[in-house]
Amino acid sequence: MRIDGQAVWRVGRLEGWKSGRLVRLHQPSNFPIFQPSRNSTFKHMLLLILISLVTAGCGSYEFNGTEYVDAQPATDFELTATDGERFRLSDHQGQIVLMFFGYTSCPDVCPTTLAEARRILDDLGEDADQVRFLFITVDPERDTSDVLATYTTAFHPDIVGLTGDPQDLEEVRQAYGVFAEKEVLDESATGYIVNHTARIFLVDAKGQLRLSYRFGTSPDDILQDVRHLLG
Repeated sequence: MRIDGQAVWRVGRLEGWKSGRLVRLHQPSNFPIFQPSRNSTFKHMLLLILISLVTAGCGSYEFNGTEYVDAQPATDFELTATDGERFRLSDHQGQIVLMFFGYTSCPDVCPTTLAEARRILDDLGEDADQVRFLFITVDPERDTSDVLATYTTAFHPDIVGLTGDPQDLEEVRQAYGVFAEKEVLDESATGYIVNHTARIFLVDAKGQLRLSYRFGTSPDDILQDVRHLLG
């Protein structure tokens, strides 16, 4: 017989205490009795902690973008695409949609963002057909469908430029919390610029608004999130 937190083997009858007196417990011979010691209890607790940590680590993913805590269906809209056809967001459920609001006369932020969009789409390879990148104008006065088509195609043929009536575009911006304001420049050849929100919005394959990315986010970080959502 050995008691070290392991099974205790006894041959014959077992003895125990009941009501302050010794009684014999009729038990088959060689039946194991488990009596955990302090050492084994500690080891057992440590094992449970390690298992929980490993399980938590395996099942988690931390997004690189700003995550919407309670993801809601993205507000649907219908605008005019660069090919003259109507584009409805809800028609693209099953795909991941990346959206950016900008304009073709933008001097810096917009061309930088579309260059990053080109890199994301190229790096997706065979998965590129599961992703749509939208460039929604905040300057419909100058950004006609033809102008948008020339501009977006110069970066990547799969970038979809969208325009529409000023009121329709305003409603879409409000739905996604996008700011856009014209600033007149008296001594500029362009006449004015448009100050606007510079974020990329991600709508997942279920049509939920899941993430947004501030300007300057690495394309690799966005690509990593997209690949994770694609599974």
